[in-house]
Amino acid sequence: LAGFVVFCDPTQTPPVLAAAMVRSLLVVQQLDLARSLFEAAFVRSKKIQAMVTTSNIPVDFLSSVKSHRAASLVLRRLLATYESLDRAALCHLLERVLLEEFRDEQHCLELVLSNSLTQDIIVFCRI
Repeated sequence: LAGFVVFCDPTQTPPVLAAAMVRSLLVVQQLDLARSLFEAAFVRSKKIQAMVTTSNIPVDFLSSVKSHRAASLVLRRLLATYESLDRAALCHLLERVLLEEFRDEQHCLELVLSNSLTQDIIVFCRI
């Protein structure tokens, strides 16, 4: 699939196929092409969004689509797994993704920071 990507129009590629193509590009270390396809298909592909929450697509890719409301929803789904994340992953998610990349997005304030989940995470981190 990775070699097939250059022949496809990302805006016309079916969402599930786009998700498989992004994953195949990541496997062969073509990160720039994977990120481009991710950006083009993110909003319309629930599969791509789910693959971020399951760590099949790097969480750092979310930064390139942070202007979309769906990115905050995916971030909230990721944060909801805070108890099962290792310390380094949780710190990266909170410090880099949430507080550096997403903090200025209005939808992040509405969907993530104002959510009761944020209070739960704060209490978890204090313990």
